[in-house]
Amino acid sequence: MLEKLGRRAGGGLLDIVLPPHCVACGVLLPGAHPPLCTTCRQALLEIAAGTCQQCGQPAGGLPCPVCGFHPRPLCWIAPVWVYGGPLADLIIDFKRRGTPLLAEFFARQLARRARENLADGNNVDLLVPVPLHPARLARRGFNQSLLLARRVARLLGRPLAANLLRRHRDTPVQADLAGRRARRENVRGAFRVSRPRRVAGRRLCLVDDVVTTGATLEACARTLLDAGATSVAALALARRQWQNP
Repeated sequence: MLEKLGRRAGGGLLDIVLPPHCVACGVLLPGAHPPLCTTCRQALLEIAAGTCQQCGQPAGGLPCPVCGFHPRPLCWIAPVWVYGGPLADLIIDFKRRGTPLLAEFFARQLARRARENLADGNNVDLLVPVPLHPARLARRGFNQSLLLARRVARLLGRPLAANLLRRHRDTPVQADLAGRRARRENVRGAFRVSRPRRVAGRRLCLVDDVVTTGATLEACARTLLDAGATSVAALALARRQWQNP
C-alpha cells in the first residue's frame, strides 16, 4: 500500500519514509538522485565513438572489416554501454521485474544515444520494440523492449509501433546458443510484420536491451526491409564483446 501511495505522489512520500538507495549496491542516495550512486554509475563502461555503425563493435573506421565484406541490414546500431559488471546485474533485474525506475533511467540513455545519431542525419520515423513470442510474454508478463521503446518514443517525440513486428516462432533463448551461425539460424524467419502498409517507405528504429552477435536485430531488420521499410536502425542498452565464431 505504501509503495502504491509513493508512486501516485511521484515517489515523494515513499522517499520520505524509505530514503532512496542505489539500485545496484544499495547505498543511500542523498537528495535529488539518479537510480545509481556515483561509484556504480562510473563503473558503467560507455561505448565511445568510433564503433562500426552496422554492428556496434569497436572499429577504427566505418564500417569495420567484417561488415565491409558482409554488409548487414541495419543502417546503424547504437548501443550505449559494454555489457558486464553492475550493468549486467541491472539489466537482468530489469528483464525479470520491469522496474519503472530502471526503465526511465535506461530510456534516457537510449534517447541520448539516439539524438547523437539523429544529429548526424540518421533520421527515424517510427520506433519498433523487438517482440517476444506470446508464450514467453505470458510467462514474463511484460516485454522489456516495449517498456524501453515506449519511454524513448516519448522522449524523442517519435511515434511508437508496439505491435507492428511479431515473433511467430518461439525460438530457444539466444544466450543458450554458442555460435554466431547457430544464432542466425535460430531466428531466421521468426518474425512477421502485422501491418505492412505502416512499414512501407518508413525509416524504422528497433529498440532492444542487449546485443551479442546482432542476429536477432538483423532478422527483425530483414523482415521490415522485405515489407518495404526504407531503412532500419537499432538502439540497444548494451553490447556484449563477442568472441565465438
